[in-house]
Formats: sequence, C-alpha cells, structure tokens
Amino acid sequence: MGASEAVEKINQANLVDQWATFLRNFSSSGIPDTTTITKVGNALGVDAIIQGTILNVTQKDSDGYSYPVTRVSVRYTMIGVKDGRVLWELTGEGVKQPYAYTAAPIIDAVKLAHEKIISAIP
Repeated sequence: MGASEAVEKINQANLVDQWATFLRNFSSSGIPDTTTITKVGNALGVDAIIQGTILNVTQKDSDGYSYPVTRVSVRYTMIGVKDGRVLWELTGEGVKQPYAYTAAPIIDAVKLAHEKIISAIP
C-alpha cells in the first residue's frame, strides 16, 4: 500500500493525532508504542509498517575550490503490527556531487539512498 492510501485510511480511522505522536516518539526513542502501531496496522489491514526517516542532510554549494555536494542519510524501519517488534532496520546514504557551482537538489541524494536501501531489503 502506498503512502497516500495509508494517509487516507489513517484519516478515516481518526488516528492522525495518535500516529503523529507515535512518529515523533519513535524517532526520538526508537521504541515503538505497541498500542498505536496495532491500531494503525489494523486500520490499514497490514501485518507490518515500513517507516522512513531522513536522518541527516548536508548541502553545500561550490566555494570555487571544491565541488558542491548534497549528502542525505535515510533510515527505513519495518515494525510488526501484532507486537510492535522491529523486524528490520536499514540505513543508506546518498551523495550527489555535480560538476557545477550549485549543489544538487536534496531529492536526488534521497533517491540514491533509497535505491541502496531497496537493494538491501531482506
């Protein structure tokens, strides 16, 4: 299920505030709230949820002596709906360094990190 369909179902189930709180708390603690993940998983009709997070973004234009660079670190975590257990977690880094004066758009580096993670999914 794609993100837009999941957002629609979470809205229909009146779980937006609980999901937002879950995401905020999980990103800072790494500990999933099993009650919320179970409610959201049931509303979505799934066994697990993959949550992506951008961990770090660095973007620097050329100073005339060095090439510009855009660097992004992304983490995906799969969480089981029944028990809130982290089933797997992968981190990838995307680096885009064009031969120009302006750094590449952030999305270009995100796509590179995403591709690395997708190729490593168990």
